[in-house]
Amino acid sequence: MSDHKLSSRLADDLMAEATDWFARQRSADMQGTDRRALDRWLATPAHAAAFAEVESLWHAVEGLHDDPHLLAFREEARRNGRVRHFRRLGAIAASFLILILGMGLFYQYAFVPDPVPAQSLRFATTTGQRLPIALADGSTIQLDADSAVRVAIDDNHRAIEIEKGRAYFQVSHDPRRPFVVSAGGRSVTAVGTAFSVDTLGNGLDVVLVEGRVRVRGRSNEGRHAVEMTAGSRLLASADGRWRAGQIDTGKATAWLHGQLVFDNARLSDVVAEINRYTDRTIALADDGTGEKRLSAVLNAGDVNSFVQAVAMLNLARARTEPDGSLVLRQK
Repeated sequence: MSDHKLSSRLADDLMAEATDWFARQRSADMQGTDRRALDRWLATPAHAAAFAEVESLWHAVEGLHDDPHLLAFREEARRNGRVRHFRRLGAIAASFLILILGMGLFYQYAFVPDPVPAQSLRFATTTGQRLPIALADGSTIQLDADSAVRVAIDDNHRAIEIEKGRAYFQVSHDPRRPFVVSAGGRSVTAVGTAFSVDTLGNGLDVVLVEGRVRVRGRSNEGRHAVEMTAGSRLLASADGRWRAGQIDTGKATAWLHGQLVFDNARLSDVVAEINRYTDRTIALADDGTGEKRLSAVLNAGDVNSFVQAVAMLNLARARTEPDGSLVLRQK
């Protein structure tokens, strides 16, 4: 058997085991010993990632939990005792997945079966793709397009590393295990809160929607730490400057709903943002074009509306290259 087939089979087996555990957790007669066994099973990072993937899939089609087929399977399993119950739960989970596929619903697996460090799990998106991730501790991540994070959760720590891109975190309250998001030598520490972190341009852009967080890192003044409160934004640029202030968090997190809101933004920043959502790459012919300013509300990935807007405002003109990409230059 080839290594690829073996890896694929192991990944399938792990997802099947996670599905069984998820079904057992949702059953009414799960005992304390079973819960402790589940906790031990989840202590392995790969297991936790697979379980979170199944949980995300369930929430994506949450309305199916009242489906009569699933209810009938679960009731049959409960009536027939624990051994039978364990075996039938696989069928419950299988029928759950079959029903989803039968309804034509699409879901992109976040679980990555590639080898990763022992205490780290990697989640990534491609251009134009956003991904919801449910973590084993009850926290959630909304991963933006063209982004990647590594997650490490154990009994004492909750650590997230943003490799690239942007993510929104809804953090489950747990004072014993602070939730630490790191990127580019800077860190954001929370206990129970909601915030986004963006690494575009090799800097750090933190928008705090709820609660409080502490941001640490190096600035032009040496080591720096800032306490943020709800409704604020912190920009730590690649050149070491830190700026903080109040912000409309609804506009700043509009990308969660597929919209991009720009308020007197540099055209270079707008282009970088739009390029996350389209394979039709946009480039700037010169630095002067990038310094132009734009205020607009655009649908993520709507390149045509963006090109029309910059033309109507006399900011730039677009030229289509032979490969289909666009180049903007000053008029």
